[in-house]
Amino acid sequence: MNYSRQIRSGLSVLFLVITLSGCASQQTGVTANTAGERAFKPFHNVVDMAFVEQHLSIPMQDGVMLIDARPYKPKYIKGLIPMAISSPNSQFDKMTDKLPADKNSLLIFYCGGLKCKLSHKSAAKAEQLGYTNVKVFAEGYPKWISEKSDYPAVSAEWVKSQIDGDNKMTLVDRAPNAPSTTKAIFLRPSAFPTCSLTSLQTSCLRIITSSSCSIAAACTAN
Repeated sequence: MNYSRQIRSGLSVLFLVITLSGCASQQTGVTANTAGERAFKPFHNVVDMAFVEQHLSIPMQDGVMLIDARPYKPKYIKGLIPMAISSPNSQFDKMTDKLPADKNSLLIFYCGGLKCKLSHKSAAKAEQLGYTNVKVFAEGYPKWISEKSDYPAVSAEWVKSQIDGDNKMTLVDRAPNAPSTTKAIFLRPSAFPTCSLTSLQTSCLRIITSSSCSIAAACTAN
C-alpha cells in the first residue's frame, strides 16, 4: 500500500514539474515575441503623399532619391512609384553603393503600405550610415496607385516579359525618334499629344521609366 502511494506521489510531482515547465516555455515564447514587436520602432520622420509629389520629377532633381524597399521580384518589377530605385531592405547592406555620395541628400523610402516595416528599417539603416535628410513615405505604393492622377511605373524587365509572352500591348513612346517594333505600337509625340494621355486613364495604364529617363505609357489590352 505504501509502495502504491509513493508511486502515485511520484507521478503527481512529475506531472506538476512538466506542467510548470510547459507554462514557463510558453511564457518565454510570448515574452520573446513581445520583445521582438517592441524592438521595431516606426521611423521618426514620416511624410505624406503631397511631400512625395512635391519632390518627384522626371528626371529626378539633384539631391533627391526615391527608394523602394520592397523585394525586387515580384513587387518592384510589376509596379513602382516613377523614378524610384530598387533597394530591398533585405539587400540594403549590399546595395549601399546605390545611395548618393552626398550625405545631405533627401532620401525617401517607401514599401507596401502602413503595415509594411521595410521602409522604416531601411531608413534607419541609412541614417546610421550618416545620411541626415531621411524620410519614410509610410502609406507607400498602395497610396500612390489609389490616386487616379498618379500613374504607377513598371520596369523594362516587366515590359519585355509582356512582349515576349505575345501579350497585346500598346506602347506610347514620348521620346522623339523612338524605334518601332512588330509587337508594340510606338506613336510619335506629334501624333499623340501629351494632353491626349488623359484618354488612356484606365486601370492598366503604366508609366515605363529607365535610366535614360524616357517615358512611355503602356496599356495591356483586355
